[in-house]
Amino acid sequence: MFEQPTGRIERDRSRAIMILSGIAVMAVIFLIVVVTRLKPSAKVEMESVSPVSQAYPESAPDSKELPCPPQSISQSEEQGYVGNILFRDIDARSGEYSTLNSKYIRMLCTVNNAGDRTITGLQVRMVLFGFNCETLKEKLVTVIPEKRSALGPGESLNLDVVVDRTPARWEIMHVRIEPYALKLN
Repeated sequence: MFEQPTGRIERDRSRAIMILSGIAVMAVIFLIVVVTRLKPSAKVEMESVSPVSQAYPESAPDSKELPCPPQSISQSEEQGYVGNILFRDIDARSGEYSTLNSKYIRMLCTVNNAGDRTITGLQVRMVLFGFNCETLKEKLVTVIPEKRSALGPGESLNLDVVVDRTPARWEIMHVRIEPYALKLN
């Protein structure tokens, strides 16, 4: 007389389990989104620098001038150190994505810290210059601290930088990878 039908209790229990499972799934999805959006990155304040010809011994062996030299060079401690950041074994390659009908230029090189200080922040710029030294396309890449935490004296680091959707090869006068921002320890 006081017993309830067992079918109703089981339905209520199943419904409660399904609701709690749905809430748990939604909470997991929310946490995944939050964790992937909040990428912990060590933000390093770097000083803007300009390239110097000593860093590119392979680019123009008969000339001491950089093609397309920088217009304004700051006088800072970091700028004075730029000559110690050497780009070696520079290999510029161009190609085309056949499926996307788009061209690219890829630079492979080695960055060497030839100085006596540790580099704790380094941003490089791959730049494509036109015939009047106008910048056709550029790409900034933060090397340190994103790829490596620091670059000590005498240490080297391999770089691979790709610029997509480049202009036609006949429009490009010069391609260069250069230091863009620097922080010393």
